[in-house]
Amino acid sequence: MNFDDAVKAHTAWKVKLFHYLKNPDKSLDRNMVCKDNICDLGKWIYKVENKFSTNKNYLKLKSIHADFHKEAANIVDGEIINESDITGNNSKFNNLSNKIVSVLMQMQHLLI
Repeated sequence: MNFDDAVKAHTAWKVKLFHYLKNPDKSLDRNMVCKDNICDLGKWIYKVENKFSTNKNYLKLKSIHADFHKEAANIVDGEIINESDITGNNSKFNNLSNKIVSVLMQMQHLLI
């Protein structure tokens, strides 16, 4: 996965959640959404764990990504129902999402 693919994968997940918020059709399961190793970015994170396990940015990315999925599960579960709680500047979801992209940018030279 290269940098562009990583950011695209993350962005696609965000879009999927925005659509779900507008139409909570039960197509997403909280128990699956909370898992940080199922999405494309998560699969990459766990795939390269042995290679980058001591890299501080990698460890930060892994942690933030896990928190992002927990917050996404809260959205799916209906705990967060207001779009501004997702897209707002002070929203936990938006802040975690921005941190993921920021750390990916810092790691860009490591991405394959």
